[in-house]
Amino acid sequence: MPTVRRRVIRRIEDDREFTEGKRRHLLCGTVFFGEGYGDSKQPEVRKKMREDWFRHRASLMSEHQAPAYHDETGKPRYATDDGPGSRPHGWWMFEAKEPRRLISGSCKPLTDRLWEGIPALYDFPDGREPEWETQLDYLERLNLLTDEERRHFAEQDEIEKAKVVKFKRKDRKRNASKTS
Repeated sequence: MPTVRRRVIRRIEDDREFTEGKRRHLLCGTVFFGEGYGDSKQPEVRKKMREDWFRHRASLMSEHQAPAYHDETGKPRYATDDGPGSRPHGWWMFEAKEPRRLISGSCKPLTDRLWEGIPALYDFPDGREPEWETQLDYLERLNLLTDEERRHFAEQDEIEKAKVVKFKRKDRKRNASKTS
């Protein structure tokens, strides 16, 4: 019994060490005023980040997928890079299977580090900014979308189809009134 008690106490202490700064670091990759983990290039820092990512993965993924707010119609609105079809920074660091594909332009990486699946620093020798596949395209290509995300995008497709049909009907009525 005492062994189990020690494990529980250690787990509680580990969770206390998972600060808001560390949570933000794994969600968005940004660190302010020395919060977070520090230099993620350091092996011991990266090891701690990996441990925390997998320990808190479910809650971090859930938070990333949740809408930032709902508008006046009740439609969910997401932060710029969050929501269905995207992944938090920790996922890109520890679970991404490969880099995102370059769609157009050319890219000369200046470092081997990646930021959300693309080189963190790069030069574009032909003068055109390179274009990368979106996170959604990456997740679809590698069949990494969750069932919930698939449902979300299926619903969005239905909404978009309904908008197109509604627009065409309105457009016909306008054209009919102009000809009479």
